[in-house]
Amino acid sequence: MKNILALCGVCIAINGIAFAQKTDRERDGLKGPVKTVTVRQGTTLIENGKRSESPLSLTHVISYDQSGNRSEVALYEQTGTLNRRIVYEYDSSARRRSALMTYNSNNVVVRKVVDRHGENGIKIGSTIQTFNDDGTLFRRTEITFNTFGELVEVAQYRADGSLIKDNSLNDSERENVTSARQPRVEDDDRLVSFGQMRGCSGEIKRTEGSELQFDDRCFDPDPYGNWTRGIIASTNRTYASGQKSKQTTWAYREFTYY
Repeated sequence: MKNILALCGVCIAINGIAFAQKTDRERDGLKGPVKTVTVRQGTTLIENGKRSESPLSLTHVISYDQSGNRSEVALYEQTGTLNRRIVYEYDSSARRRSALMTYNSNNVVVRKVVDRHGENGIKIGSTIQTFNDDGTLFRRTEITFNTFGELVEVAQYRADGSLIKDNSLNDSERENVTSARQPRVEDDDRLVSFGQMRGCSGEIKRTEGSELQFDDRCFDPDPYGNWTRGIIASTNRTYASGQKSKQTTWAYREFTYY
């Protein structure tokens, strides 16, 4: 079993290196030296032969540094007011993300995650701090992994440093916890997704007449080939009266570049 775990650890290390070769900007499906992406959403409704549109609402703004690392994600309410910001820090020498901080709408830190990596590049631990709305520390969680990326211990502490809970794992328990328990990407990263919009491939296709035609489910590609409008949801309804309605939600993207 230990040999198998060792092999898995090596495979994960290799995959981690391959994964690290892509920048955040590339993983988000973006092309060119994108600096910021501003995303807005709007809904169109066709009912009884009449078309109506909702006002566009700002949903999020994503920023990247010149290396392609995500530097900040700002998320907004439907009213257009700021909900929270996620700010990323990087270890320039190791060229990997070292921390992320979440700020509430009042620009107060409510969560901070600091990662620790071993010489082989695998994460060996994380410190997660959660804060009260006024910025004072509420709880600190220490997560420890071994050199193969397996979860070893989770310890929680109160603001005064006293231990709440220590979940140390013995050898047999560690064997039942594989490195898959170690998340590759923070949950906050999954809030933003590009290039995976349903019904919008963003591809340029060649017609029978050898003419290039942009996928008609996407519109207005920018000079770098990034789509600026795409469908993210579409619903068709037929009522008992026989009347039909179609509601479509669109995402609109605006880019700035370095």
